[in-house]
Amino acid sequence: MAGITKRKYMSENIRIYKQMTNQLNSIKKILPEIYDGNILFDLYSKYFSTTIQMLNQRYEYYRSKDIFLRSVGKKKRYKILNSKDFFFSSQKVKHMLSYGQRLQHKQQYSEECKTDSLIKLEQKLNKSLSKKLVITKKCEHIQDIEPIYIDIFIKIYHRSNHLEKILIFNELKKFNSNKTINFFYKLNDSEHNNQIRMMAFQHLQNLGKYVKVRKKFKGNKKSYHIDSTLPNYSPEELVKFLNSNSVESKKKYDIFISHSYLDKDLVKSTKNALNLKNLSCYYDWTSDQDFLKRTLISDYTKEVLKKRIEQSEIFLLLLTHNVIAEDKIISEWVEMEIEYAKSLGKKILCINLANVKHKFTDLNFELRGTSIYLTEIFSFFEKA
Repeated sequence: MAGITKRKYMSENIRIYKQMTNQLNSIKKILPEIYDGNILFDLYSKYFSTTIQMLNQRYEYYRSKDIFLRSVGKKKRYKILNSKDFFFSSQKVKHMLSYGQRLQHKQQYSEECKTDSLIKLEQKLNKSLSKKLVITKKCEHIQDIEPIYIDIFIKIYHRSNHLEKILIFNELKKFNSNKTINFFYKLNDSEHNNQIRMMAFQHLQNLGKYVKVRKKFKGNKKSYHIDSTLPNYSPEELVKFLNSNSVESKKKYDIFISHSYLDKDLVKSTKNALNLKNLSCYYDWTSDQDFLKRTLISDYTKEVLKKRIEQSEIFLLLLTHNVIAEDKIISEWVEMEIEYAKSLGKKILCINLANVKHKFTDLNFELRGTSIYLTEIFSFFEKA
């Protein structure tokens, strides 16, 4: 391992051990009168689960680097430990599990002190859970599926100009899969453009992933190192991208979800249900969130939606009272989408939440609160 790299890696280990020492001092006060390594690890995992999660992600991060080094004929550098082995390698843990410390703990044990310490730790646990909820909220619109076109986009990325790289980045961050996460890690590690590298770092952080910020590229800077050009985010600009040979024209979706903007919670639930069936979705206010802002609605918006219907295999209508009244579609946008899907000969499926008569193909489902559960998926949903 190179000297600088080794020092950084070892200093990170020391920092984590120090953090664990402080945390273990809190755990020490709630240990039962008699304890062993399993009890200690279980309690630590309960009250400091974020540290365990970080250690697991860190393990995968450095292990992948070692695997790569071996694949190119080099020696392993990191020899990283998984969370449990790292925990038991701590000098603090070894000290707490020594015979003398366990005997001293037994002699000084107090049920009253244990109760007071438990209250404080429960408060810390609640704060930790609140942080997890913040991360979950940030990720609620991300689709837990691998996009159909990811391999094509990654291949295009490496020969694209800065603007197209930004478009690809913004598209792939809408999906959560092993390939997309690995792609962002590689950008954080090796992308020479400072803007994109920092975007990758921030996105991984928002996902709650273990990630290290990289320093700016050193050496003679070329124009692509410092380029910070951004797309002109408007429906008109997106139409231009769609009608050119850009990455936007190459996107594909399994499902186009047609809906009223008043039914956002139901759309999110439908997206989750379809993702569980390995189906990718398009819905405008997240899939094209940068371009299709409500303040910029125009005829270009309609052109974008029509193109996205073309790029989708199936048209799914989310039928609610915000969309239909007295058997008539009352949403101008939904009606436009339906008519265009018909003109293309698309199969129109329907989740009928308004309990009204209609002329589309019903999709069986269960509604629990605002959550939709698909109880049957037709053969046209099944991927080859």
